[in-house]
Amino acid sequence: MSEEDLTLIPTALRQVYIGRQPILDVSLDVFGYELLFRGNIESSGARIGEADSATSRVLLNAFVEIGLDNLCRGKYAFFNLTRDFIVNNVEFPFPGDRVAIEFLEDEEIDDQLITAAKAWQDRGYLLALDDFEWRDDAIPLLKFADIVKLDVMALGPERMKEHVAKLRAFPQLKVLAEKIETPDEFAAYKAMGCDYFQGYFFSKPDTVQSETLADNKIAVLRLLQKLAEPNVGPRELEAIVRTDVAMTYKLLKCVNSAFYGANVKLESINRAIIYMGVDAVRNWVRMLALSGLDDRPTELARTALIRARLCEEVARELRGGLNPDAAFTAGLFSMLEALMNAPLTKVMKDLPLSENVRDALVDGRGPLGELLKHVIYFEKGEVNQLASSKLTPAEWNQYFVNAIKWADDAMAVSRA
Repeated sequence: MSEEDLTLIPTALRQVYIGRQPILDVSLDVFGYELLFRGNIESSGARIGEADSATSRVLLNAFVEIGLDNLCRGKYAFFNLTRDFIVNNVEFPFPGDRVAIEFLEDEEIDDQLITAAKAWQDRGYLLALDDFEWRDDAIPLLKFADIVKLDVMALGPERMKEHVAKLRAFPQLKVLAEKIETPDEFAAYKAMGCDYFQGYFFSKPDTVQSETLADNKIAVLRLLQKLAEPNVGPRELEAIVRTDVAMTYKLLKCVNSAFYGANVKLESINRAIIYMGVDAVRNWVRMLALSGLDDRPTELARTALIRARLCEEVARELRGGLNPDAAFTAGLFSMLEALMNAPLTKVMKDLPLSENVRDALVDGRGPLGELLKHVIYFEKGEVNQLASSKLTPAEWNQYFVNAIKWADDAMAVSRA
């Protein structure tokens, strides 16, 4: 990394919103994350591949500054790169065993690109063809590429079926279906033989028609109902926790972990709750309850925690009458429909939520509703909607990275 690049990093971070989208396998486990930028370099929807080679270098270094570990948890990081960046064999700041290089769909496939692609692969990088549509001149590249990404919206079911069938002639290739929007689409393209999936489908419920909930979800709702009572104190929390041996063990383990920075040994649930504080325990038990819904993908619970923590941190920074604990609740409960796989009106019916939290969740009204909308805009990369958020891109990025780390640590403790 040159001195010139280093001097440009703060500028890049000030101008660019950094985001990510999970790539899941057939079991809904995370295979990797596509790392994106949104900002003013090209347009509000820009990606690394749309910038020239020099700008790509700066943006990649911005990812270095933030830290790939913080963003990807050891999973593959997917980057879009320009042809110029690829064929000039630019020194890449990340090891090959953790990175997939995405070739953009409109690149000319010639001997120069193929030679460069092989050189990248020889250095350990996965090679992915982004937004691929069948073209005969791509066959030499398909013979050794690792992943082909197919846009299900652009191709449609019939052309997807044709593409998957043709690509099966290349045994090393994995097929990634992107822009999957619903669980039904996931099921259909999984049955079609796709290997990986990308889109917002996993954060949506399978159906919002059901009027019944499984017993384990009813128990979780009862727990959430108690936790939502404004005057719940240490004794009430203790009564909830002590009925579950695993939860008791995890609470004591959590207090004594590096996550809470404690260096004490506590022998009672009540002392643990007093040490952590009622608000911290309430949020922790909410997280534990929701992450214990075993029929939901783990990444969904992780996303809910990241959103909740991001809401909390932004509320704390903005002040202005926003209660950070209420912001955490709104962020977490905004994904209840998907987590519980039931209509929001059903899962919220018996929760004694405050009026401002309920208004934020149901109608997006009030300061809490505005905060929640801004956080969701950030998640989806709709950064043109963030102009009124009062935070700079660098601040959003930092709070996002903080929230990812917090959620990862919290889930690690809860599953210990």
